[in-house]
Formats: sequence, structure tokens, C-alpha cells
Amino acid sequence: MPEAPPEPLLAVEHLGVRFGALPAVRDVGFALNRGTTLAIVGESGSGKSVTCLSLIGLLPASAMVTGTARLEGTDLLSATERELRRVRGRRVGLVYQDPMGALDPMRTIGSQVREPLLLHLGMRRRDANARAAELLGTVGIPSPRQHLRAYPHELSGGMQQRVVIAMAIACEPVLLLADEPTTALDVSVQAQILELLTDLTERLHLSLVIVSHDLSVVAGMADRILVMYNGAVVEEGPADRIFAHPEHPYTRGLLASIPDFAEDPDAPLTGIPGHAPGPGEAVMGCSFAPRCPHCFERCTQDEPELTETAGGHRAACWLASPSVRAPAGNP
Repeated sequence: MPEAPPEPLLAVEHLGVRFGALPAVRDVGFALNRGTTLAIVGESGSGKSVTCLSLIGLLPASAMVTGTARLEGTDLLSATERELRRVRGRRVGLVYQDPMGALDPMRTIGSQVREPLLLHLGMRRRDANARAAELLGTVGIPSPRQHLRAYPHELSGGMQQRVVIAMAIACEPVLLLADEPTTALDVSVQAQILELLTDLTERLHLSLVIVSHDLSVVAGMADRILVMYNGAVVEEGPADRIFAHPEHPYTRGLLASIPDFAEDPDAPLTGIPGHAPGPGEAVMGCSFAPRCPHCFERCTQDEPELTETAGGHRAACWLASPSVRAPAGNP
């Protein structure tokens, strides 16, 4: 008798987020296995960061969150604020997209890296100081003991992000959430931070959810990719299948918009025409239909459900559904 598959570390089902009457996230679901990386990708306003922050209760009080998000069997969405404070920083680490905004400019690097150690692990100050220096060394900051006395403004953007990562892994969490961790960094530093995150997930056996608007950023580091548009999942599957056989026209548009300067540095940039629906803007049928080059009549009338196509690959597109064929003249 075959063994049952292991329980996922994190299982999210029917996640919805509303700000008043405005839906920001609609019926999102995914599973994250231990030691794997999930990338959540989409344009600005697609609901990526809201999805990520809702898992640990960091949305404004006006947000109405529904669904379940079970971390090691415990539902984070029904947890009290007191319970979440024991999870944040201890079981789940968060890497913000703006390191300067995440760090307190009035406190030294050492005091900020020590804080989760004192709060969650109850370390003595001397031991926490030694561990903080060790953590700075782990994330590649030279002369770590010296940098414990530095202030955030004395470090470069890349070094600040390394400090934020050190704080996120300080208590050896099981899950790391990285919300567009390379947005404010130049290209060379981006590559270093992504390499660091990949190295840490392997060495520390972390599970990682990384949010990005750029598929090229997560290429090579994600095991699975979840593509969001207008607050909903439009495609999800193994990373190699998403890159080799994208099923949704939106995913294909994102891939086509990645410039290939090595192949042709003078090639014109390709974009996706139009714009995503605004907050509260009603769209009948598929929300991507107004921008889709393959749109046909049913796309403007019925919203497609997320349907498995092959090999654990799912897409919310009528053209990807095995039971639907496009009319003549549509690919």
C-alpha cells in the first residue's frame, strides 16, 4: 500500500480579503511543503502582498479576512493577536520589501537583531549579542561585531536587507515570507539577496514564500509558482512547467515582457496592453478578457474556474480547460 503524502507545512484554503466593500483577494488557495519555495507573482495590485501579510495578521484593522491558513495544523486566520505574536518572528519570519522602512533609524543594528532573541527565546543579553553577531555573519555582513554598533543609515540598501533577513531567521522559523525583498535594490545586489535566500532555505531547511512582480526574479529558486491577477489565482503549478508550458495568456504575457538583452540588446520591450481592473471595478466573465489577445465570447460572460490541466498544473482559462475548445480563428 503506497504511503500517504506528507502533510503540507502551510495549507491555505478559500482565502479572501476585503477592505470595506472592495475585494482585494478572492478565494486563494495553495499548499506549501516543508523545505520548498513558492513564488507568488503578478502585477502591482494583484493581491500578492495582501495575501502574504494576511497570513500573519499584519493587515490594517479595516481588513476583513476569511478562509483558513493552517501552519503545522494551526489556523493562523482564526488565531488571536496574542497567539499571532508568538508566531510572528518565532515560527514565521518576514522579510519586508523596504528594509529602511522596516528598520528603526533610532536604534542600533545590534539592538534590533537581538530583539526577537530576547522576546521569543528568552536569551540573556550577553548570549543574544553573540548570537546577533553570528546571524550577521550568516547573512554575509563583514565584521559583524563591529556592525552591531552601527545604525541603519550607515549601511547600504543591500546590507540593510541582509540585516532584515538576519532578524527574520533569528529564531529559526519554519517558514520565511519574503515580500518583494529586492524591489528597492539594484540588479547586482538583487542577485546577491536572492542567492542568499536560496542558500538559507537549503542550509536551514526553511520553507519560503517569495512575492515578486517579475517572473525572472524567481526563476531558478521557486519549486512552484502561483500567478495572481485582480486578487485571484489564474495559474499555479511546478516552476518548470510554468516556464515551459504556461497555460494562461496573462502568464504568457508576463514571460514575454522579460527583456532578453543577451539575445538582442536592441529588441523593443514587450508589454501587456491595457491595465488591470481598478479596486471595485466590476468585470463580467474573465477579468483578464479586456487585455487578452485570445478572448472569445464565453470569456466575456463566464468566469473560468481554476482547473487542473496536467502534472499538478492549474489554470483559470477557458482555453486551458480540457472540455473547452476555442472557436475557429482563436489559438
